Order: sequence, then structure tokens, then C-alpha cells
Amino acid sequence: MNLVDGNFIEGVLSCRKRAGYVSILFYASSCPFSSKTLPEFESLSSMFPHVEHFALEKSLTFPSLFSKLGIRSLPAILLVNQTSRMRYLGPKNLKSLVEFYERNTGFEANGNTVGQLSCRVMNMQLRNG
Repeated sequence: MNLVDGNFIEGVLSCRKRAGYVSILFYASSCPFSSKTLPEFESLSSMFPHVEHFALEKSLTFPSLFSKLGIRSLPAILLVNQTSRMRYLGPKNLKSLVEFYERNTGFEANGNTVGQLSCRVMNMQLRNG
């Protein structure tokens, strides 16, 4: 997963030659819900290596980008390919996110089970307080 700024995201979204899928997490570092979603999103980048993953912190772009994309609350996840943009609207737990990816990309989670990753993420959160 790469942390990027708003200009980079605008370039990604306007590139029509990009093959495959890109997933973007829009988050705010001060938001407790974003703090819970970020490790899940990091796990997704390992589970779905064929999907490029980017994270954009709210302070690194202008509010107009969020408005243009219809993002009114954080965290928000946008899955993009050459022909469509899909905003994830469900629960931000790993199991639900994996189902969203599998349903919309046609890819299966890479080798790791959701349960193993959830335990690993929980252990990370416990260590970090």
C-alpha cells in the first residue's frame, strides 16, 4: 500500500490506459473509524496483489476531490478499473471487504485465510495500543 497525495489520485483516476484494478482508501488520521480500517486495508493489499492499493489522508488534498468523487464520510474505499468506479458502502471488517473485492474483481484472496489475517491484525492492534 502506498500513501499518496490528491494530485497522484487525480492522475490515477484520469488514466484510461491503466490495466487492472486500483483501490483507494480515503481516510483521516484523526478519525477512530479510519484508524480501524487502515490495518484491514493493508491486509487487503497483501491478499490481492493484483490490485494496486493507495491511501490518501484527508489533509493531503483539497476537499473538492472528495466532493467530486461523492465521498461525504471517512473512511471510504473506492475500487477503480478502466470502465468503472465502485465505492464500498458496507462494514469495514476484513471479511466483508474481501467479499467485496472477490465479487467485483473476480480475484480470490491470495493464499491467506481471512481468519489468519484478522488474528494478525488484532495482534498488531494490541501491540500498538
